[in-house]
Amino acid sequence: SALEIAFRCKRCNNKNLWCFVNTASGCCAGCISVHAECSLFVPKEEREKVEKEKHEKRLALLRADAEVACLRAELAEVEDREKAFARRDLAVLRVQDQLEVSEAPSTTNNTCVVNSLADSG
Repeated sequence: SALEIAFRCKRCNNKNLWCFVNTASGCCAGCISVHAECSLFVPKEEREKVEKEKHEKRLALLRADAEVACLRAELAEVEDREKAFARRDLAVLRVQDQLEVSEAPSTTNNTCVVNSLADSG
């Protein structure tokens, strides 16, 4: 039995013919009658090509996700170093403020305290 479908194979479309599918073969009656290759279904090679491309795109996406994760980790490390610098600078400023307020017996002693704090961070 044949069934008229809403779309046509390439041959029927080019010749502006009705395309009746032979349900037993999956090809249209027009192509069967003239022994032509019917392009009603997407050829296996085309489907495989699309599957391969889809697979490659998924791999590329996974690689990009991995690269983003790596960059986020690197950024977090840099931000940690930046925060450590800020904490060290804040500690030095606090010591300097304390030195200005307090009455220290010698200037040399105070300089050593500031230098040792700066080196410890």
